[in-house]
Amino acid sequence: MLPPVRHGAYIIDEFLVETLLERPAEQHASNLGAGIAWQIAKDGGNVPAFIYDSVSVDEMNGVARLSGIKGYDRRSFSHVLNSRAVARAVADREAFDLGNVNVVVAHLGGGISLNLQSKGEIIDVVTADDGAYSPERAGGLPVFVAARIAREESAEALYQYEIGKGGLISYTGSNDAIGLERRALAGDEYAQLLYEGIAYQVAKSIGGLATVVRGDVRAIILTGGMARSTLLTDAITERISFMAPVYLFPGELEMQALAAGGYRVMRGEETARTLPR
Repeated sequence: MLPPVRHGAYIIDEFLVETLLERPAEQHASNLGAGIAWQIAKDGGNVPAFIYDSVSVDEMNGVARLSGIKGYDRRSFSHVLNSRAVARAVADREAFDLGNVNVVVAHLGGGISLNLQSKGEIIDVVTADDGAYSPERAGGLPVFVAARIAREESAEALYQYEIGKGGLISYTGSNDAIGLERRALAGDEYAQLLYEGIAYQVAKSIGGLATVVRGDVRAIILTGGMARSTLLTDAITERISFMAPVYLFPGELEMQALAAGGYRVMRGEETARTLPR
């Protein structure tokens, strides 16, 4: 959870570790990762250590940052590591060049985020608190609903709905998406409604990102753990397939993506950056 950075590798140094521990953009367990890697690197004789494709990759232009309130710009947070890795994998498989096309990637997991990758850069996103609800997150709450929750419950309650107590947990008391799918397939109308709601909102987000590049989208990719659900992916695909070919890449490539990114840096195919002071 760094301040805005570009995609790719960043060298782990004392300043980057201090930033994550003392001045993170958001609190998250992953902020500990760079410090752990830095200590291992020092113990190993100061070998190089990197982070790769931070969730805070931000390559948006000025118009994409506008929120409607001065001083509160939109922020770029998405599942960058996995979404860039699966985009690369699909491009390799389908023989197109990511550097020359636009792709939309939807990461469907405990939190749902989407990004628009244009010629290799992430130029717009739908964050986990801006789009579809998920097993654990409320997603993009209407502002007056959010204000009512903050007033009638508390600001902390509102925050909790966005980080672990919203979405399916709020509706059903459980984050068990697999169990909900079984109920939906067995004819439970409420479960069917909730599953359709996720698909509906994801599809709307995909459509919104496609308008940024005027519909010029080479591929739409559905990834993450929930992409294993054909009930969900079929419902999304039914709404979006008119825009571009839809590719399914269930699960995550995050560990492979970290290794491959580090390998490209070691081979000189990419250059690792230093976090600006």
